[in-house]
Amino acid sequence: IDTAHFTPQPAPPERPFRVLMIARLLYMKGFEVALAAHALLRKEGLDIELVICGGPDEDNPSAIPPSVVDGWAKQTGVRFLGQVSDVRGEIAKAHVLIHPALGGEGLPRVLMEASACERPLIASDVAGNSDIVVDGENGLLVKPGDPRALADAIAWMMRHPEERAGMGVKGRARVLEKFASHHVAESYSGLYREIMNATR
Repeated sequence: IDTAHFTPQPAPPERPFRVLMIARLLYMKGFEVALAAHALLRKEGLDIELVICGGPDEDNPSAIPPSVVDGWAKQTGVRFLGQVSDVRGEIAKAHVLIHPALGGEGLPRVLMEASACERPLIASDVAGNSDIVVDGENGLLVKPGDPRALADAIAWMMRHPEERAGMGVKGRARVLEKFASHHVAESYSGLYREIMNATR
């Protein structure tokens, strides 16, 4: 992650509480979970908005049909922005980034990007997500496929602004320590040196 490109952002106004999800439009990314959690919170009277950035991936077997997305977009407090070339503006306007994937993740880049901008994370406790999100430190991990667990985590973030801000700061520190571009470059350089030395 280029931590000079993804930089700390000031906190947005507290209301409405904006939850951001950035992902390709695939069922495996947990969109149904996110929308169900959002509906639960709206039903409970919380002033919350779910903003979704992401384009289609029609060749993927997990692709969500446009007609389904159009139906979801009609829900109160839900906004689909489509593919966004530079997500920094949307991260800046969000209070928390969620990634409720059902599995099959690598290292989700979006989690690192949001952390570098000092935004706390909520992610499903699956491989990849749990390599980036340390529960209670830079975000919260929730049971995959569980809208109630996701809704409760979002509500906690909404009700604890100081802790939320602290998670954001710790998240950027973790990215700087483990995922910043120069660390990755140094790791690859070290690996290449080992390979070259071993072949001599």
